[in-house]
Amino acid sequence: MPSADWWIQAAGFSTLRIDSEVPFDYRSVQRRCILTTAQGPKSYSLSLLGGRNKGRSVAGIALDWTQPSMRDLPMALTTNYSRTPYFDELFPEFMEIWHAQPKPLYLLNQTLMKWAQKRLGLNIEILTVPDFDARFPLIESAGLPIGVRYRQMFDDLIGFVPEASTFDLLFNLGPEFGFWAQDFQQDLQ
Repeated sequence: MPSADWWIQAAGFSTLRIDSEVPFDYRSVQRRCILTTAQGPKSYSLSLLGGRNKGRSVAGIALDWTQPSMRDLPMALTTNYSRTPYFDELFPEFMEIWHAQPKPLYLLNQTLMKWAQKRLGLNIEILTVPDFDARFPLIESAGLPIGVRYRQMFDDLIGFVPEASTFDLLFNLGPEFGFWAQDFQQDLQ
């Protein structure tokens, strides 16, 4: 899942394309997410089959659901976001996707992104390889913080975390994001 900043950038588009044929980067945001915790930002990574998978495309990366570390993300989400405004509404939906255990990493990301864009109140058509049309934008700055603040659970304790995951945005702002993004886009003009 991309960072919250990615969605802030994506909110200005009606159609986006995702290229699952790009080379996989072990350190990328495609594999990890940053959650805000009372102790500060913490990165959670997904277990992959085949080690670091150097040279393979994102589409060729498989998740290893047998690893105990795959339980870490749902537990961390519950621990750190259970008191946020939209956790009770959205967490069961996330768990339905998680329990389906899609094998390829890109399929999990794609499913979560489509769910997130709907729940954030965005109307973005997400196209993937080979269905995408090159005329539509591919946001290559995914994961790069742009410094736009929004309400976070622990910002009074640790300050604002700009690189936080989509989950942070979902559980803290949920459908309010669409209104917040509109105001932000208007401020830019």
